[in-house]
Amino acid sequence: GWTADHYCRSWELMGLHQFGPIVNVDQTKPPYENTRRLITDFDVKGDANVAHSSVQPGSRARKDPKTGRLMHEDVWRYLYTHPVDQVGTAVPMDDSCVKNQRQ
Repeated sequence: GWTADHYCRSWELMGLHQFGPIVNVDQTKPPYENTRRLITDFDVKGDANVAHSSVQPGSRARKDPKTGRLMHEDVWRYLYTHPVDQVGTAVPMDDSCVKNQRQ
């Protein structure tokens, strides 16, 4: 859904790298290294509107094609119930991430 260095720039400028690495929820099990930066492989077909609404329960959320079960239930449980004092290991900022996006 996003282009350029949107995620790394936004998350690093907010200091989220201090709470762990970027973790793909489709490749890792909870508690996702206790990080505060989660991504998914879910294909939103380049549509930013779908990208924003697919990360919450609803019609655009990723579902198992066989069962209809929402695929990110474990992620939501982690986001809403994981103890806030349990955080991931800090990682350095990504030097290849372009912070200044002004042309």
